[in-house]
Amino acid sequence: MTSTEALLDRLDFHWKDGLAPDLNELLKDFRDPVGRAELCAADLEWRWRSQGLSLIAAWKASDYQAFLGDAWSMPNCRQILIDAEWLARSAWGDKPHIDHFVAHHQLADTQRASLLNKLDQVVQMKLIVGCNSKSVLEFNVPSDITLGRQNPWEPSSPAWIPETGRLVVADIQQRSISRKQLGLRRVRVEEIELINLSERRTLKIDIFEISPGGTMSAFLPFVFRFQHLTISAVAASA
Repeated sequence: MTSTEALLDRLDFHWKDGLAPDLNELLKDFRDPVGRAELCAADLEWRWRSQGLSLIAAWKASDYQAFLGDAWSMPNCRQILIDAEWLARSAWGDKPHIDHFVAHHQLADTQRASLLNKLDQVVQMKLIVGCNSKSVLEFNVPSDITLGRQNPWEPSSPAWIPETGRLVVADIQQRSISRKQLGLRRVRVEEIELINLSERRTLKIDIFEISPGGTMSAFLPFVFRFQHLTISAVAASA
């Protein structure tokens, strides 16, 4: 019986030779549903990687429904294709916005979070925190973090708490800043969204004001002042 690995090798051989494989022929008599999904995902990636190098069109997850057959109705198989589309388009294509992508595929919040975390495979996001013109912290961050005032059990500002995804930007006595004041989440490869998490306080970010519950978008690299700190959000190679 032909293995998934052997078929993936054959698929790669075709693409490296500049030819799109005949998926119907490749998948003929291959019944493993997960294996079929993985082969289609590999083909999808090759199509996006080859954009600009050939006249072969890039496909999306739904374009493989006919090749998967009954396996398309299996959530895990369909998710393999959706993940592949998200990563391929983020790396080599149109870099979709997470909200538009999730709405198009009708995905749950847990799937949204998983997709955003996968962006680290394309490029990681890093924060550089400066104070008095000196860099004091530099670290990679996940796709969704919180900035706020120190909790009693946390170190003084500035401090990064990786276990909770929190950046402490104000000491405990600075009550003008909420414990959860600012959310920073990635919405595509090099775009972030800043969210004022406070229910009552308007937040000023440099010349911008964000009303309670409001948001603003920014592209990386993005530098802003928060209290006495200068915070740079930049893309760092994975």
